[in-house]
Amino acid sequence: DRHEAKQLGRVLLSLWRYYSQFLPEVRGVLAQGRGPIEAKLKQEVKLGRWDEQTYYSLAEAAEKSHRKLSKLVSMYDGVLRKPCSEALDLAMTRGVRTLAGPGGVMA
Repeated sequence: DRHEAKQLGRVLLSLWRYYSQFLPEVRGVLAQGRGPIEAKLKQEVKLGRWDEQTYYSLAEAAEKSHRKLSKLVSMYDGVLRKPCSEALDLAMTRGVRTLAGPGGVMA
């Protein structure tokens, strides 16, 4: 039982080491998707008005802001739900191009 646990630990460590090399690419893809959403969120924060005098106008503004925020959150969820295979494919393609060199022939 202890031997199996050690073996499983080695397998998991190997998997982690292999896929950690792709972490910068995955983070880059996430940042690319997150950038436009953050810009929209910052714009909404600038445009948000909370200086209305009546309760009804304040409640309406809060509801509108809530809907927009929910929309932005769902957009970000969509970015997070994208498969990592896109980032892995990108990393693999870049790696092959790097190995191939400028002429496209493996060095």
